[in-house]
Amino acid sequence: MLTRALLAMLFMSGCLLGAAGRDELSAQPYVRTLTRGEGSGAAGVFRLDRELYRRVDDCRRGLLLFAPDGREIPLAVRRAAVEALPSETPLLPAKLPARRYDSTDPTAGVLFDNAGGKPVTAIHIRTAERDFEKLVRVEAGPDGKNWRTVLDAEPFFDYSGTVEAGRREFRFPAAVSDRVIRVRIMDYPGGAASPGRRVNGGILGDAEFAVRRRLRIDRIEACLDGEKLPVAEELSERVRPSSPEKADGDTTVLTFECGPYPVNGFELETSSGDFARKATVYGSSDGGKYIRLADGELYSIDGGRFRRLRLDLPESRFPFYRIVIRNEGLAPLENCSVTALSPVYEAVFGDASPLLTLAYGGDSHGVSIAKPPAEAPVRYALGPERPNPDWHPEKVNWMRRGLVLVVGAMLVVLCVLLWRGYKSIEK
Repeated sequence: MLTRALLAMLFMSGCLLGAAGRDELSAQPYVRTLTRGEGSGAAGVFRLDRELYRRVDDCRRGLLLFAPDGREIPLAVRRAAVEALPSETPLLPAKLPARRYDSTDPTAGVLFDNAGGKPVTAIHIRTAERDFEKLVRVEAGPDGKNWRTVLDAEPFFDYSGTVEAGRREFRFPAAVSDRVIRVRIMDYPGGAASPGRRVNGGILGDAEFAVRRRLRIDRIEACLDGEKLPVAEELSERVRPSSPEKADGDTTVLTFECGPYPVNGFELETSSGDFARKATVYGSSDGGKYIRLADGELYSIDGGRFRRLRLDLPESRFPFYRIVIRNEGLAPLENCSVTALSPVYEAVFGDASPLLTLAYGGDSHGVSIAKPPAEAPVRYALGPERPNPDWHPEKVNWMRRGLVLVVGAMLVVLCVLLWRGYKSIEK
């Protein structure tokens, strides 16, 4: 009986403890006014900015929103997105009859019979081969004898032994409805410099073998344009860090400050020509000790036509970053600069008051909602930051401290009673 009473008291004390610990406006040192924009919705949204990132470590928990009557409004922080953004046109198999096409090329091509006049917009080559360089030519005609060029000597390559770069898909400048479509896979002419050979230092170990060997092609598909579907793309802002300090040699080291923003990637700019490099991103809280965040690849091939100059990393908020590019005995990249990619966040809430107060900067946490309102929110404008005149940093929550002591004492008593009950059962 006493044990049940203690458990009931523990439950009630826990409820009181939560009530006593509820965050109040006076516990936050900074406030900003939110002004409602135009619209008739019953929900609101505002976008997080630099001042909030500078003051709050965890914006999902550290923002408190208050109505004019002092009522706290639950909110949810989420990634901002652009709704109904048109997607890239997907490719669908045309399912055309095909037969092998043999010519003087070491690698066999294919002939498609497009008797139905389907508007073919691309071809897709499927192969498990790695580390090669070839050319693809696509021609079309009405009878299989007279041809016109659709694509002329397009690079077809795979460099995955060095960097994850390759090309398997070839889109046409315009849809092709000719009766016959011919695809040829050709070697580079003697003396011609393939894109891999033009890369500083080379990108393939045996470049001659890569352009001359016969490939095993699993399948070549003719493709049609699919329907574009709207997608929601998550927004990112481009933040220019402070001028990076650079140290060249066997490695190019870029060290820079990035402010309070969350960062999930970096984009590199360089005046160097074709190149391929490995890189590692590090982060630091004090500019002294750095921790490894992510590895990546940077490359620019065929005059920048095929390129990847972005390094992705798990979202982080370090004030200092360092990018180490491994040159591996080659000339360092020239005139490097960095742009940080910062995900854009917004807070959404279910209230429509004309003016609201946002408070933050304290140790307490706001009330979150698991599911944002379903209706389209009205955008609120954030006013300038100002000190909270009601902030009392020296205020001590004696009620909360007392309840903590009471709950602790009851837990001790409950443990003793349970132990005694266990011993009596053993006897």
